[in-house]
Amino acid sequence: MLKSSVLRRNFVLLCGLSFGLHLTLFAQPQQNARNLLHLSYLATGGDNWTRLAQANLSGAITIGGAPGTFQQIVDLRNGRDVTSISVGPLQGKQATLTDSSWEIDQGGLVTHHDGAQAKVDAINQSFQDRNGWFNAPEDELSFVGTKQDNGASYDLVTVTPRGGRSITLWLDAKDHLLLRLDQEDANHQKSSSFFSDYRKVEGVLYPFSVRQSNGDVSQDTVQVVKTIRFSSTIDEAAYQAPASTFKDARLVGAQNSAAVPFTIADGRVLIDVAIDGHAALPFLLDTGGQNYLTPEAAKLLGVKGMGNFALDGTGSGQENGQFASVKAVRVGPVEMLNQQFIIGPLPPFLQDRGKEQPIAGLLGYELLRRFPTTLNYQQKILTFYKPGSTASISPDARPFKLYFNEHSPSIQVDVDDVSGSFGIDTGDGSSMTIFGPFYNAHMFPVEQPAQQRSQGGIGGLGAALLTRVDRISFGPWKIEHPLVTLNFAKQGAFSSDATAGNLGYEVLSNFVFTLDYEHRCAYLEKSSDFGKPVSYNRSGMALDRADNGGVIVGRVNPNTPAAESGFKVGDIILSVSGQRSQEALDVFESVLSSPAGTEIAVDYTRGGKERHVRLQLRELLPLKGEMRPLTKK
Repeated sequence: MLKSSVLRRNFVLLCGLSFGLHLTLFAQPQQNARNLLHLSYLATGGDNWTRLAQANLSGAITIGGAPGTFQQIVDLRNGRDVTSISVGPLQGKQATLTDSSWEIDQGGLVTHHDGAQAKVDAINQSFQDRNGWFNAPEDELSFVGTKQDNGASYDLVTVTPRGGRSITLWLDAKDHLLLRLDQEDANHQKSSSFFSDYRKVEGVLYPFSVRQSNGDVSQDTVQVVKTIRFSSTIDEAAYQAPASTFKDARLVGAQNSAAVPFTIADGRVLIDVAIDGHAALPFLLDTGGQNYLTPEAAKLLGVKGMGNFALDGTGSGQENGQFASVKAVRVGPVEMLNQQFIIGPLPPFLQDRGKEQPIAGLLGYELLRRFPTTLNYQQKILTFYKPGSTASISPDARPFKLYFNEHSPSIQVDVDDVSGSFGIDTGDGSSMTIFGPFYNAHMFPVEQPAQQRSQGGIGGLGAALLTRVDRISFGPWKIEHPLVTLNFAKQGAFSSDATAGNLGYEVLSNFVFTLDYEHRCAYLEKSSDFGKPVSYNRSGMALDRADNGGVIVGRVNPNTPAAESGFKVGDIILSVSGQRSQEALDVFESVLSSPAGTEIAVDYTRGGKERHVRLQLRELLPLKGEMRPLTKK
């Protein structure tokens, strides 16, 4: 599951520099947050800011070494902004409002970001647009202390906007100018913005250079203001989202809908995609991901990348990515033209298909945003509808409002009786993932002992727990005792403190569902598999692909058939019930997920010595096991 949004990340950089609020004077300033911020207010122009309502800026932008231009409008009073950038193939416009945002891609499609995570992001950005710290309540401000860095002295003030996340301001101890701003996003990824080249314009000081960094200089984004114009009025029309256009997408043959077959690989939807007229390659359909190519596929297709930026994913780490453009994308009769792509690596467990051609990339948001789509896991058919049209909906289907966090769709789902925002993720081959912050907030009973497992994606794998909850509810429909994964990651998409979790294949396959991104609605209908018990690995060991292409034991859970049979981490697997190591990992997973009582023959080596074991699978998570809350993590 790819959770990086290049446009969203790089649009909101020159915001938060408006200083458009008035403070009451202190007779004898002291070393506290309120007084320090007042000194900063005075240093940048004081009451001259009260005359200004809006800033119009333009200039140069460099993203990971790739040059381009930007234009921006900032509402200094209410905290809104609209930014357009043009950096090679990276084109578009994004707006932040007071508690939501919207964006327009290069094809003219508008997406409104109004999910739980997007709301918090917008609150923070709106706060910066109007420099809300200047009139924040005392309980939102805190003086951290004075810090020395590279020979300079800074006064650090932390401010936490109501409903938002903490922001740390670095104020120059001598002239009180804001020179640095630190914050974390919902996935606990840190970034810093550095402000310099302050110049006086209409009686106020404004930083003409802003650098945003995650600590890797090669991925920095730098914006340099060339022109700035202030006005005493606000152009309300500038902040309104226009209607979408669908000029870059069509169903070839002018039909109203088209059925495209797919296969399922380890619970993930696999489709054939042709890029720029080349032979079709296997891609994963990832509802929350963007157009994405592996470096190997990009080289094969002759697609050139530019720039360098950080890719976030479900793992705690980050990868390097580039952006690129392709002329045409075809999925059967479905066609998209002039598309932006990200080029970056996929982890081996996502890319690996054994003897088959490896996964070339992802398609997701851009495809589903243009075409209302029905996904039927049982028939293995995707039905795409004409761009801008309304899908054909079964009378038995129920509507669920779609919310968006960046490009990821989510709906409200109940775990036991607790409602949360869960992402719809066809790129997740597991069941339901519940994020640590949501679990720790509610502590509902889960089956114990839980089974350790690894989970992740771009950014790496992390430890998680496979267990069961009492029930999950989709409106009136309840799934009893489903398998769920508890993920207590500290960084990455699965650490989100605003989103409750993720819905993967084993839950989504209970439904035939339609996603209509344009009308922000999902339609769910019970499938023939509704409530069907889900298989899982009953051996107690997890297998990984080694660097040399072999298969090794990556984890052995205690008190399981694998542990009792003597398996150890690092054992080299030769075959599992006749399946050789040349097969894809999901083939082995399928064998190890056979019914309880099945006897499995495993050939492996340790220390160069070949061994042969027969182990009997057993139920590690019975449908009615002991349920109690975990200790908070």
